[in-house]
Amino acid sequence: MTSVTLGAGAAHATDTQTLRSGQAFYQSACAQCHGIDAKGGGPLANVLTAKPTDLTTMSRRNGGQFPFYEAFKMIEGRTAVPAHGTREMPAWGAILEIEQRGQPQGTSPSTYVYGRISELLVYLESVQQR
Repeated sequence: MTSVTLGAGAAHATDTQTLRSGQAFYQSACAQCHGIDAKGGGPLANVLTAKPTDLTTMSRRNGGQFPFYEAFKMIEGRTAVPAHGTREMPAWGAILEIEQRGQPQGTSPSTYVYGRISELLVYLESVQQR
């Protein structure tokens, strides 16, 4: 019984850490356009050709399910989003490249980037309107 409780506590701590990391990444890479509240009203929103998407309605726009994989492909660059920049270097690509340089030697760049994108999506899922 104790090991289950400890296991659940460890999982919760990891989830909290993942959520915080995703929120920090969101604030550094996404909030400028999508806003601190993720509703599309960031400080750069008025100078963009296309209005940034309200990221708090992703689940609602997808039949009540958070579109994790589809969003992952957009962020990662497999699905083109013209407002995010070129497929090879989305707007946040430079941030991830700099962060990845500080990782221990042998850390795969793709593993690092995929982990950061996953953290971001955990955060975005947490801000969905119910």
